[in-house]
Amino acid sequence: MNLSSGSMQMHKNADVLIIGTVPSTAGVGGVTIHVSRLCDALSNLGENFQLCDYKKLPLFHQIKMIRACHLVHLHVSNPYLRLFYVMLSKAFSKKVILTFHGNLGRYGALKNHIDLSALRHCDVPVMINEGSFQKAKTYNPKAVLISAYIPSAEHQELSVDIMSIVESVRNTGKTMVVTNASYMQFAKTGEEVYGIHFLVNCFKDRPDYHLLVSDPSGQYYRHYEGACPDNVNFITKEHSFTALVRHADVMIRATSTDGDSLSVREALDSGVRVLATDCVDRPDGVELFKYNDGVSLTKCLKTNNYNNHHRELSVDVVDSIISLYY
Repeated sequence: MNLSSGSMQMHKNADVLIIGTVPSTAGVGGVTIHVSRLCDALSNLGENFQLCDYKKLPLFHQIKMIRACHLVHLHVSNPYLRLFYVMLSKAFSKKVILTFHGNLGRYGALKNHIDLSALRHCDVPVMINEGSFQKAKTYNPKAVLISAYIPSAEHQELSVDIMSIVESVRNTGKTMVVTNASYMQFAKTGEEVYGIHFLVNCFKDRPDYHLLVSDPSGQYYRHYEGACPDNVNFITKEHSFTALVRHADVMIRATSTDGDSLSVREALDSGVRVLATDCVDRPDGVELFKYNDGVSLTKCLKTNNYNNHHRELSVDVVDSIISLYY
């Protein structure tokens, strides 16, 4: 499905307006992939909706779309914009569903206050992890807990170039570890959100492992260009992380903060061992370590509590989302 136009016209006036953005506009990331897969699923089910790409469409066009619809479903990451779209939609007497893609309370005082205001004023806040859901219920009793994971409807394969990297690593007999980062991002505290620098430093001293970093923005590749350890590769060509993770022995999510990581659930769904920071609640089967803590990560790697019986089964959440529309 081509979402690049910013608006998917299924009927003259859509019942549901999804305000969000997609990979073709904002790059590959958990939120853009979720929105893209949700739109694909709704389209396949014949739902009457439109996509309003708020990063592409002029504001006057967005306002016309909000006025014409019956319900607004928001997928906006910036707290100020979240509140803006909630209040704008309520001004036109629209029912507003707001999916919080992230951990509630992860910002400083001002942004957290803005988020709580958006949470209170929307009709249904959708939280994507248990900790955020428990907090949200105290501010809005209509809060619901729904995973952000919508399995891909397509079975994608890696390109010949990327497969040659995978096969060369496999031929060394090393443990293949994969991780991903949408772009190089730092919190105001200075913490690197995706923990890639931490992982590179950890694995350069572990020659029996090989780290493959899914780096669609190319920012990490450029940062390490000419100084990358021999057992680390940055994959910058267009590819499916889901396809890459299927070839891995271990997937690591080393983030300082998170919501309901799609890459974690995709790895579990593929039967791959998953290690992740304990910054948020994680699905069953994930082995936990401390953020930026090499000792904790090493212990986790050596302990190997992985059990195939913990494999996460695909749970399509689209039905749960649609039930909120009616």
